[in-house]
Amino acid sequence: MYDTEGQTIAFNRGGSLFFNWRFYTSLGHDEAAKWTDGERPITAGDEGLIYWFFMIAHELAHNIVSIHDSKHEYYMSSFCERYLPT
Repeated sequence: MYDTEGQTIAFNRGGSLFFNWRFYTSLGHDEAAKWTDGERPITAGDEGLIYWFFMIAHELAHNIVSIHDSKHEYYMSSFCERYLPT
């Protein structure tokens, strides 16, 4: 989705996840990675992947628990612990 004015970053409807492209680009997460002396620093793109990974986990948790409570936090954290590489 591309909402030009609203504050919605992401939402979940009927088990489908939706993310606002405007937030992705406005946060600078679409910048290309830059290489320096053979080593790759953490870039805005990397930070974007981490940020959006947590947004996805948050919305996936809503497939199990609709409200924001300790159960929602449990499922969101479980997704992150299980699938976020260390």
